[in-house]
Amino acid sequence: MWYQGARNIPLQELQNRLAEVGKKSAPTVVYCASGMRSAQAAKILNKAGFTDVTNAGGIGNLGE
Repeated sequence: MWYQGARNIPLQELQNRLAEVGKKSAPTVVYCASGMRSAQAAKILNKAGFTDVTNAGGIGNLGE
């Protein structure tokens, strides 16, 4: 399941690919298979100065 504008950035690459995420003030939603990696991704983004990050958790939770 893909959403318009979505980017697949593996957690281990996120720190080095922050520029691909977009503007730090733009709404950003992170999700993964179970919710564990998305929680870590949200922490990385917040620490990097992203101000509107939502952790949607596991992909099975999307659309609920």
